[in-house]
Amino acid sequence: MKITDIQFFPLRCPLPEPIVFSLGKITHRNFGIVKIITDEGIVGWGETFVNFPSWALKERQATIEYGVKPLVIGENPLDPEQVTQKLISFLHKLGLQWGAKGCMYQAISGANIALWDIKGKVEAMPAWSYQLRFFLMWVS
Repeated sequence: MKITDIQFFPLRCPLPEPIVFSLGKITHRNFGIVKIITDEGIVGWGETFVNFPSWALKERQATIEYGVKPLVIGENPLDPEQVTQKLISFLHKLGLQWGAKGCMYQAISGANIALWDIKGKVEAMPAWSYQLRFFLMWVS
């Protein structure tokens, strides 16, 4: 199985009242949805943080399209650890140079969730169960 595409869906919903905090004001709740598609038609979904600043949706869309996508096309989605490590290896350095490594890790996170979703669908397990198994191994 190979990854054939990754897509980003920017969603925005106005808030009934603005939320004010130390960095500014949020008037909309943003959602950044990541979709990974495989050559076998299996699709994985993830979400990436895009609430602030107001242009975060645009930045994340560009990072997914031009940063993440070229690195994941052709990769095996059933090996989320390896694909995620590849993303981290390249995008961490770019984030340091750019001065915005948080944006890179948030984009990687959305792709990572989508990869685990694919693996869970193939293995008929909920994606959260992989994290639970890892946690239980870690604490025991």
